[in-house]
Amino acid sequence: MLATLSLAAIVVLLGCAGTTVTITTTTTTTWIPEFNFVELDSSLTPILSTSLSVDNDNKINIAYTNSNLHFVSNKNGTWESQLICANAYDAVIVTDSSNNLYIAYCGRKTVFDSVEAWYADNLSGSWETEEIESDISAGTKIHCVLDSNDKSHIVYYDTVHDALKYATNQSGIWATTIVDSTADVGEYSSIALDENDHAYISYKDGTNWDLKYATNNTGTWQIELVDNGYHVGDTPSISTDSSGNAHIAYLDFTSNALKYATNRNGTWEISTLDNTATVWIDISLVIDHNDKENISYYDQASKRLKLATNRNGTWETYVVDSTGDVGQTSFITVDSNNKLYISYSDTTNQKLKIALEQ
Repeated sequence: MLATLSLAAIVVLLGCAGTTVTITTTTTTTWIPEFNFVELDSSLTPILSTSLSVDNDNKINIAYTNSNLHFVSNKNGTWESQLICANAYDAVIVTDSSNNLYIAYCGRKTVFDSVEAWYADNLSGSWETEEIESDISAGTKIHCVLDSNDKSHIVYYDTVHDALKYATNQSGIWATTIVDSTADVGEYSSIALDENDHAYISYKDGTNWDLKYATNNTGTWQIELVDNGYHVGDTPSISTDSSGNAHIAYLDFTSNALKYATNRNGTWEISTLDNTATVWIDISLVIDHNDKENISYYDQASKRLKLATNRNGTWETYVVDSTGDVGQTSFITVDSNNKLYISYSDTTNQKLKIALEQ
């Protein structure tokens, strides 16, 4: 069994950005997560990113980068690994309603080219890649989700304009939009959709060190300030619940704390979930089928993979894996049975790992 950590309660007013509260957790639980672990590919170079998607048959598909883009899957009954391309730095994999796979990634044609936003699919039976947008240098972080028609929506950082960029192939061809360029924004970003396929984006304002939020649910892009505490908003991860409310997990770099924001009550409410650890930038959020939030993250101080969840009605934190230096590049998702899956790197052994809820 995994122990729950208790946190102290603090209330601070943050002006127009929202109210910050630290949630006091409880050790009385009705659900305690237990995980099985799978060790997969060994990497001679550090793993830079991992992501995973569980298809309609509850088969696991993983994309990870270590300066190259790799695909790992057990869809054929055994674990198989494949190199897709070289010169890749961040990747997110998604599965459509027909179990087709798509990967959005940041990469280069050659080591001498600038980093750009790319897209890969296996519709032909083998992986094919294309540039989303040419001649625009992208950052090294990207995120992708699919809508109800299996079309992609992608966010990334446009380093030419220091802007948050949004791309979609809803019309059949790629169309890109600058969502925000009022400062150096979008270096870290994440996207989610509601049931009407409206987009919700959380991202970092690198000029003002704030966490920002954008949505097109009114037909045009609307931008809000979520948290204006100093040096907040690194690696935000956003998800929406069944009512279309936004939920964001992110790093408060100043206090090395895991924070969480939601507008479920009409205004942004901000909570500190874990300030007992040195939380690092590998944070991932998924909302399960019961509208409960689940966050995977890396505790740099203890070198552990951790989980924060409110499945029991209050926020609780758990150690998922503490064998060696584990938990960097974490990515969390949920299957059709509401079971959690987390991909992450084992830095001690230079391996890709998965934690599967029992």
